[in-house]
Amino acid sequence: PVDPTVRRKSPSELAREKDQTAGKRWFGMAAPVLTPELKNNLRVLQLRNVLDPKRFYKKDGALKKMPKYFEMGTVVEGPTEFYSGRMTRKERKSNLVDELLADKGARDYFKRKVGEIHAHNESGGKNWYRARMGGGKGKGGNGKGGSGKGGDRGGKHGDRGGNKRPRK
Repeated sequence: PVDPTVRRKSPSELAREKDQTAGKRWFGMAAPVLTPELKNNLRVLQLRNVLDPKRFYKKDGALKKMPKYFEMGTVVEGPTEFYSGRMTRKERKSNLVDELLADKGARDYFKRKVGEIHAHNESGGKNWYRARMGGGKGKGGNGKGGSGKGGDRGGKHGDRGGNKRPRK
């Protein structure tokens, strides 16, 4: 006996409904709406091996793309961790990015690392060379570049060309 008041769902409705959750084996975990804040938190989790130089994480090839189904939670410490691994209420922030930016040590580490990366990427380039040689077409100067040798003889090759005194 089939109940005539209960309407069966069409295959397309079932597929749409199935696509919105991770399934019964995952207790119907829903796919969250990806806000910019949530994307930033996921990005921090993906790049966690960069955050702490003293901690090692296995290479995680699975997290290269954003997961479709996930939930964010809050870690609740037990009473035994009152002094050891617990954050004070002042240190707690609404998301991971804010917590990282609030930590002075982490900020200093990030700033130093970004400076090292910029210095490495800039080395060998035109600006690096000009700063190294102390001249160049920059602010002021005669626009000839080089290290200041050769006076204002000019020419295509600067001070190469031997003795340029007039003959008697």
